Amino acid sequence: MRPRASFAILAALLAATFALACQRSEPKPLGERLLEKAIQRCKSMVRKSAQAECEDLDGDTIRDAINGLHRTMVEHVRADFRSDAVCWKHGPYLVCDVEMRDGPSRNSLYRLSSRDDGSDSQVLSLWSQEW
Repeated sequence: MRPRASFAILAALLAATFALACQRSEPKPLGERLLEKAIQRCKSMVRKSAQAECEDLDGDTIRDAINGLHRTMVEHVRADFRSDAVCWKHGPYLVCDVEMRDGPSRNSLYRLSSRDDGSDSQVLSLWSQEW
């Protein structure tokens, strides 16, 4: 093989590799990315049996769909947790007065903290409770 021919082949391969590397798929629009994130959050928050509600999107716009997902999550939280609590936020803490079924109320202290897995998700955990 002559040096010119091998140089031409090498140049063509290099040009093709460069062209493939430069081609990038267009990123999704911000609205679509926000909607996908809202669907993921909804699915992680509701019971497995109700996850189909997170995919049944209503509304004419992405904003309507995201608001609908928010309402779905709130409805499930209200259904799953008792509504006999009054809470106050203080920094990363949530202080709640919870009325117990046997009559007296108890104070519960919850803390909002970052997850250990490196994601941007946060965890609300029981920090302290008055017994």
